[in-house]
Amino acid sequence: MNRRGMTLMELLVGLALTGAMATMGAAAFGSIIDHRRIIKESTVEMERAAALREQLRNWIGGGQVLIQQGGGPRLGRSSATAMPGSQTITAAVAAGDELTVNTSAPNPAGTPTTRMRFFVDGDDGTPERGLTVEYQASNASPLQRMQLEPSIGTLVVEFLDQRTNRWRPASEAATIQPIAVRVALLPPEHATLPAILQLPMIFPMPGLLRAQGAAQRGRAAASRCSRPSGSSWPSRWSRSSSASTPTSGGRWASPRQSAASSAPPPAAPS
Repeated sequence: MNRRGMTLMELLVGLALTGAMATMGAAAFGSIIDHRRIIKESTVEMERAAALREQLRNWIGGGQVLIQQGGGPRLGRSSATAMPGSQTITAAVAAGDELTVNTSAPNPAGTPTTRMRFFVDGDDGTPERGLTVEYQASNASPLQRMQLEPSIGTLVVEFLDQRTNRWRPASEAATIQPIAVRVALLPPEHATLPAILQLPMIFPMPGLLRAQGAAQRGRAAASRCSRPSGSSWPSRWSRSSSASTPTSGGRWASPRQSAASSAPPPAAPS
């Protein structure tokens, strides 16, 4: 006997297989979507980290690092008159190290030269968190503050000492001869940062090197030109041999000439 169609059992088995395959396909498709989202987020985070690192390199590398000789930050001491209703910004408290540069690179102030202070904001009275920059075009302009990356927890600044060839912390910068500066960004405790941000950045300090070289040359020239004392002078430079005496005509003559002129004339032959 010929049959057309399928039995109820065959239909149920087919539906069960189709449902199982659809479930596995949906799970795999959802996993692919999740992986694409993770990859996209990681790519955006990496691009942001690379852009921030490049911006820091431009700002610091295009300027002159300032060595703080003690006291608080020098930014914020503005002599400009605040507009009515405006809020005067003062320098924030840094959590750890900080770095101040006079940069000529393109900056948020839009001026040819701007003083920029990089630090991790640890001030409870400011809304910024993480890596922050304060910039000021001049003492007569208002201080501005901008948050760069809130996920950065520590800024480590070290200076390379010319005498010992070792990296020293920023707190000892005023007591050494720094020839380079190294900047490292670290995440907060139990947190992560993109690996590209955690790579240290090293910047030479040519301006300070030129100033130290000029000072050393000046000291060497001064030591060469300084007059030795006592018997270290050669006898030909002694005061007694080089002093001149006036002659009867009002002219100055050396001691040898004076002795020759004062000697009696030779006797005439008889």
